[in-house]
Amino acid sequence: KEHWTQIHSTNPLERLTTAEIAEWFHAYSIRRPGGANQALSHLRTALKFARETGRLPRDEPDPSSPIRKNTRRARGQLLNAGQLAKLGAWLEAPHLRWLDVADAIHLILLTGCRSGEISRLQWAEVLEDRLRLTTAKTGSRDVVLTPPALAILARRRTGVRSFYVFPASHDAGTPIGTLDVPWRSIREHIGLPREIRLHDLRHTYASQAIMTGETLSMAGQ
Repeated sequence: KEHWTQIHSTNPLERLTTAEIAEWFHAYSIRRPGGANQALSHLRTALKFARETGRLPRDEPDPSSPIRKNTRRARGQLLNAGQLAKLGAWLEAPHLRWLDVADAIHLILLTGCRSGEISRLQWAEVLEDRLRLTTAKTGSRDVVLTPPALAILARRRTGVRSFYVFPASHDAGTPIGTLDVPWRSIREHIGLPREIRLHDLRHTYASQAIMTGETLSMAGQ
């Protein structure tokens, strides 16, 4: 908002120039390149609306059109063999307070599921040899389970007290919640780089599948 106010207060909308917008966009990009991209999109929407409603002539060229958005930097990274070994060793013997989180993280690594798909997983979605996700981001889909993943689920089914596989400790009727916060603590504890996100376990799963001979299509599915 402050950046829009700055550019708009110095010049009415109808007198904005490409040079002024470029200067504003560059100054914003130094601090927040992603935010600058979003703000530029909002400005273009405002200029389009102004032309459509008669505030600007309909044939008025968009002064922001020559400006190119910042290139998005690639986020995250795949875990290498040493990092996977560190994580695997921790998953085998986590601290008591991290038992549920460790099982959830382990399932992400063994299935390639998104963290939200695992943290909100319900027992009704757990079949004999697969997960049948009904609320996945890209629609309903099946995820085949390997013996290690089945072993985790079998252990968790003992004494089950909730229809969620990972219920919240304070309320068995709600899921465990986001795993990103505990992941950051665990990542630091076992010495993984800060750049490794929880979502990177999903990409690592796919990468491992491709390296062992699966096709891109199969890994994607």
